[in-house]
Amino acid sequence: MSRVATPEKMTAFGRKVTQRLLEKGISQTDLAKRIYLNHVYLNRMFYGKYPVQMRTIVSIAKELDMDASELARMALDDE
Repeated sequence: MSRVATPEKMTAFGRKVTQRLLEKGISQTDLAKRIYLNHVYLNRMFYGKYPVQMRTIVSIAKELDMDASELARMALDDE
């Protein structure tokens, strides 16, 4: 069963990454596997429950062809 994300409760960082995942047709679970991170932990970062580490930002940016500095700014603004 697939659960629907609630973007209004996500951080700006989480919304941006989720938007890119949708564009690329990749699930959060698949992204988590690709960057060697637990999918629950990744999801909680998107909702601001856990802090986002720079190495995670770089891994996500590389995997999704995104600008790491933009993602880092968004993650910092969310704190």
